[in-house]
Formats: sequence, structure tokens, C-alpha cells
Amino acid sequence: STEAMPAKKKPQPRQQFFNAIRDDKATRSLDTVRWCLRHGGVNIRAEDDAGHTAVQIAAAGNKIEVLQVLCDHVRQGGLKEDLDVDDEEGRTALMMAASKGNVECVKILSKAGASWTAKSEEGMTARDYAVKKGSQPLIAMFDGGIDALMKEKKPDFADDEDDDAEAKRQEAKKWRMANLDANKQAERETAVYEARLKERDHIESTLGTAPPAQWSEVQAVLDTKGREISIVRETSDIDPALWYCITLNSLRIKVSSLTLARLPSSLAQLSALTSLIVNQCGLEELPQELSSLPRLRVLEATGNKLAVVPEALAACSGLEVLSLGNNNLTDADVVERLESLVTLNLDRNRITRLPLPQAERLK
Repeated sequence: STEAMPAKKKPQPRQQFFNAIRDDKATRSLDTVRWCLRHGGVNIRAEDDAGHTAVQIAAAGNKIEVLQVLCDHVRQGGLKEDLDVDDEEGRTALMMAASKGNVECVKILSKAGASWTAKSEEGMTARDYAVKKGSQPLIAMFDGGIDALMKEKKPDFADDEDDDAEAKRQEAKKWRMANLDANKQAERETAVYEARLKERDHIESTLGTAPPAQWSEVQAVLDTKGREISIVRETSDIDPALWYCITLNSLRIKVSSLTLARLPSSLAQLSALTSLIVNQCGLEELPQELSSLPRLRVLEATGNKLAVVPEALAACSGLEVLSLGNNNLTDADVVERLESLVTLNLDRNRITRLPLPQAERLK
């Protein structure tokens, strides 16, 4: 007899998303990007294995069509700040595009609202990177201001008797308001830069007080200020040094022996977490300290021994993906308060009532 070949495992939405971003010339790659963002539960701020967002990859790689799709998605339902996510060196997508001399990418990001005044860890703006690259078109663009980029001429303030005098006055008013907004934005970005310096000092201080790491993967994060960690071990306790890895955005733990009954309150120190995946660990409860994770977007805790969904989860207002399948849950009332939720998995539980007033949003 002939054995059947095992079915090929279908890539997860996150993997599909980044494959499409990189291979932007492939058939239907743009459709894949749109589907993953709208229906696949992929966050526009998600990072690839190298710690880069899709916007950063597209901007640095001069992937014009993909970048336009990503910016359109932000316009339709995201925040302008989604375009200004920075890497470990504090560089935004606009800075990356400017450093490569990618003129069209700079235009797309600028028109979508990317900040011109944000500064990297070196204190450099996007214009500074254009100067360093020696890109005269970009330097002229930045020096001309956003109006020049939009191909708008500075209005004539002269009071004349032409038929279009009123239109010119209105245009002048718009120009003045745009400059006022630009000044306010510059003030906000200065405050953000100062806050980033303060945060960097806090990180250095925290890492400096961390106890000696027991696990090599934890030590690696402490050494490199890493943003992601995946731990697969047979244990009932977590290396205490893990909770000092405050640069983490993504934490994945798996304990196949199902001997990790709970996560400690020290989880609250990882306030930068956007993704927490603790499938198949043996957890009997989720900690109340989830309320201290304001940036959390993804929470997966399938295959555990959870009996309740903690009230603290309601504080995670930005949570988009919640997977709690294969537990012992009898209700999930807190779910109805998760206004940003897009993807929900509660299969193989004991739930008899599922209050979902926003159910049409779920996938």
C-alpha cells in the first residue's frame, strides 16, 4: 500500500503577510496584504523575525505599491502614529526611505501623515538622513515644506480685485493653519523625543539591576535589548531575570509538561508587550497584571486549565486577537468590553452564553 503524503501546513496570516510584503511582485500579493490586515488579525505594527514592521520594510525596500496599500489602511482605520513606529535605533519608516533616497516612498508616507520632525536615537530627522544620503530632490522637498510636496504653491496674500480673491484668502488661511499645525506637531515630537531619552535611561537602569539570567535565551535578550523571545522548557518556574527584559514586544512561552500553573505579578514590568502567547503551559489562571499591559494586541492561552477570563482583561482596550480555546471556561462576559477585538477563539470550552454586541466585527 502507498502511504498518503502529509498535508502541507498552511502558512499563518502573519507569515503570509510578511511573505507578500517582501515578494511584492508576486501574483495577488497586494490582495494578500489587504486580507491579512482586514481579516487575518495582523496588526499594522506587527514585526517580522528581524524586528521590522511592514511599513519599514516597504519604505526601505522602495516597495511603492505595497507601501501605498499600507498607508491606505492606516488612513481608513488606523492612527498616524502607526507610520512612525521606530526600530531599535529610533528610525521611522520615513527616515529609512530618506536614508535610501526613495523619493516616492517619502512622498507616500508624508502624504499619509508620517512625521517630518521625529528624531532617531542619534537625534536625526528624516531630512538629516536625506542630507547624509546626498539626495538633492529629497532635501529640496523637505526644505520646501509639506505644501511643496503636495504641489501647492504658497498663496498670494496680496489683496487684489480679481474674481478669485476670496479663493486666495481661503487658501491663505489654510496655509497659515497648516503652518500652525506643523509648529504644534514639532512641539509634540520634541516631547516624544525627550520621553524616548527618558525611557532609554529607564531601560538601561532596569537592565543594570537584573539578576543573573538562568536561561540563555533570557540572557540574549538582556544583552541585545531584544524585542522578541520564545521559551520552550519543562519547568514550573520562570527565570526571574525574564521580567527585567522590559524591551520585549513579544513573549512566547510553552511548557509541554503543563506544570506552569500561573504567571507572576512581575509580568506587569513588561509594559511594552504587544503579543503574549502562553499556549499549553498548564496555566490555571491569567494574572490581574494584564491590566498593566496597555499595548497588548495579541493574547493566546489555548490548551491550559483556565476556568475564568479575568476582569483585568477589560483594561486591554487595544486587544485585537484573543485565543482561549481548549480550556475550562464557563463564561466570557468580559469579551464584550473588548472594543478593538477582531479575532476570537473560544472553542472547546464550557461556555453556554457568549455576549458579543459587536460580533459583526469578529473573524
